[in-house]
Amino acid sequence: MRKHENSFVFHGESGFTLVEILVALVILLLVVTACFPLFTMATKITHENRARMIAAELAKRELEHILAQVTPSNYISEEDGAPLKTGISEYYFDDDGNPLLDENGSYSDTPDPDSRFALFEARKIVQWVDDPADGLFSDGDDKNPFDYKALTIEVSCPSLFTGKVTKKADFKTFVAREGSTSPISGVIIEVVRGWTDENGERIPVEGAIVTLDGTGPSHMAMTNADGQALIPMTFPDDNTVYSYQVQTERLGMITRPDQPATEVEARPYVTSYKQVEMEEPATLNLKFAPSQEKFDVTLDGVGESRVKTVAAGQSSVTFTDLWPAGVDPDPDSGRVCEGGTYSLTIEPLLAYPILPDLALPENGLKYPADEYPAEDEEPAILNLWDFKSNYNDDGPAWVASAAGNNINTDYPQHRLTFLKSGSTEPEIIDLTPYKPDSSDIDAELTVSFTEFVLSGYTNLTDDFTLVYLGDENAELNSDDTNDWAPYIKIGTDSVSGKWALLDGNNNTLKEETDDHEIIIPDPDHPDTKLELKYDYFYKTFKMRFDSSPDIGTFFFRRFNIYCSYNTGSIQFAEPGHNLTLKISGK
Repeated sequence: MRKHENSFVFHGESGFTLVEILVALVILLLVVTACFPLFTMATKITHENRARMIAAELAKRELEHILAQVTPSNYISEEDGAPLKTGISEYYFDDDGNPLLDENGSYSDTPDPDSRFALFEARKIVQWVDDPADGLFSDGDDKNPFDYKALTIEVSCPSLFTGKVTKKADFKTFVAREGSTSPISGVIIEVVRGWTDENGERIPVEGAIVTLDGTGPSHMAMTNADGQALIPMTFPDDNTVYSYQVQTERLGMITRPDQPATEVEARPYVTSYKQVEMEEPATLNLKFAPSQEKFDVTLDGVGESRVKTVAAGQSSVTFTDLWPAGVDPDPDSGRVCEGGTYSLTIEPLLAYPILPDLALPENGLKYPADEYPAEDEEPAILNLWDFKSNYNDDGPAWVASAAGNNINTDYPQHRLTFLKSGSTEPEIIDLTPYKPDSSDIDAELTVSFTEFVLSGYTNLTDDFTLVYLGDENAELNSDDTNDWAPYIKIGTDSVSGKWALLDGNNNTLKEETDDHEIIIPDPDHPDTKLELKYDYFYKTFKMRFDSSPDIGTFFFRRFNIYCSYNTGSIQFAEPGHNLTLKISGK
């Protein structure tokens, strides 16, 4: 049997190459990538529109439901459950789109996760409106400002893409009273901005939440376009008086701090009135040369005092939520914000020593210098000054003691100045980074010794200088008064006749004790500080310590140089002003 084979042959056809397929895929990918944002945008718009439609329907249904419950008898009612009870209520919806209630029949502030409207939150706002047709209460023309009510229903839900809660619907209507107008007792809280307009007129704050807490039932309301929250009240009898404390809140604003406890009384047949100021808070940034140890910054003004502790090495500090009291710098503007001014106090800021853990420089340059003859020759001839690492078991000190051996008595003054660490050059004290940055800043330099003690000085000639401040180029052996200025002297007090430490102008700093010692600081006043001339903010200098063979013992321990600053009349130029004030530093 012959075997048959089927053969299929295609003529004149060709396939795609691999390169062509890859090019086609790349083009397709580019097209899809370009269209993807459009798909995303379309999806977002579709979701937002759907959410907006649902929110609008929920708000409309809720508005109609509330209006259907209003009757002449319950219009002014402030009882729980009254359809037009003034205030703000927040709640969620059940699966049928009705307000979700808790077990007590009140609005629930917790959503039902099984409800298809679980993400939609409602806000019901009921306010009284003062109709200007019969005059305004704030002008004194309207004795009955509770004219009609405004009912607002807001519905919001979070965005599918950002999660940010956005208001989707806002329905508002005015509901007038039926029949004749009856007097209503209550309280009006007017909220205005701290900054006035250019004519000096008050600007109302709309949307501020006002809360009254006190001896009567609590109330909460929101200010209208006129900045007023009209809060009606009922009283059990004609002799009732409620005392309330007023609190106001609005996002991005603070209440004037020197009026923190606004109080108001509510009485039958009377409409009480109070005005509260709110404004966008200001910020004050302070910059300064860093301290070698922590210090306090105090800001006073507008009825409050704030203290911030600044860490060592920190060069700035910020005060937030400040009342922006001030004046518009534009001379043609009449915009102002009352409240006075702020004053600033910075003290004490440690400027020297450079290293906070430096107890006391132990390297010193002396005049006359210590002389150490060769071995087997004459004994050493020594300067009075000597560094002791643990003098009197109380830490390091520089000590000049006339009781030592081989003291050089040919010099009436034995001088000492510090050397830079690891150097043969004198240490130069530089306080220029701490000079005040502005003439509006008052600054002061003070020196504080851990211990500064003299004894056995009764044979000393009066008016002997113990500490000098010298030019950075002053030589230790120079007696030129242009190079070295007296800073601390020992002499007799002009009044008591006792030995005392005197400053360069012969003012008494500290008198001797009954056992003929002079000690700074006084054990009873450990914060004793000595003033340093303002000039030393602007120049570098050396410190020189002198003693005499006629002084039994003179020693001192670590000393610090502090800067303190004061400035007043700090004001702001606009609401929310972010003001930076440079105190010192580069």
